Amino acid sequence: MSPTQKQLETLTTVAKTLNKKSDKLNSAIADLEKRIAETNIGVSVWLDYRFELRESSGLDEEGHLTWLDYHQLGYTKVGSDWCICVRARSDQYDAKRDCTRCLETEAPVRLSSAPRSIRCEAAAHFDELVDSIIRKAQAYIENI
Repeated sequence: MSPTQKQLETLTTVAKTLNKKSDKLNSAIADLEKRIAETNIGVSVWLDYRFELRESSGLDEEGHLTWLDYHQLGYTKVGSDWCICVRARSDQYDAKRDCTRCLETEAPVRLSSAPRSIRCEAAAHFDELVDSIIRKAQAYIENI
């Protein structure tokens, strides 16, 4: 069955609103990234928070049962630029649900280049990201 005219009109309205909100989010990401970079802090951090979780099961030759694929938000150097970024990770769990292996499955990418779903979810953790950078920099200060 084909969508109705009303559905298509609603879709158009929702898409326009989503795109406007996404543009504002992209500006907020760029502004935060610029403000952090201006401090010249040079501290790499990754948050423990995991998002875009996907679980897959299956027994491998060592008896491991489950892979958990996810993304992490961080601040690190990508190429020659420090930036807010995300990285894809996979953790493997055994039958006792103990993590037995952690893999970075993709190189970090700028958050501004990540899919919209990731950018939207990551935005809720910007304050935590800045706090994490501060804590790590303070720990470096104490060790110097």
